[in-house]
Amino acid sequence: MPTELHGIIVANLIAALWLVIKAGGCGRVGAEIRNRMPGDEHNARQPDVSYFADDSRPIVERGAVSRMPDIAAELKSPDDSYKVMREKADYYLANGAHLVWLIFLKNASSKCMRRDI
Repeated sequence: MPTELHGIIVANLIAALWLVIKAGGCGRVGAEIRNRMPGDEHNARQPDVSYFADDSRPIVERGAVSRMPDIAAELKSPDDSYKVMREKADYYLANGAHLVWLIFLKNASSKCMRRDI
């Protein structure tokens, strides 16, 4: 289960990507967007942060997006193992993601995050 700190970091990542999108004029970014590859009904994935370079496709309002994001970011939650994190990255890359960020916090605290908000 993600923590408040997890949510703050995800929000900061989205804000940074949004600024890049705004400056460059393309793509879209979101949190917890469900993705499922066509023909693979057993493997829905939901990265913490997803960036899609092609903002001309319609926004999916019901169900999963039928492709992986161009960039997927996963922030390690306390219950996640390193093995599971690597397996997620492998799946994203094998199914069309161009870049995966695996984020492992070390010595992060809410005190240091308050300065970044």
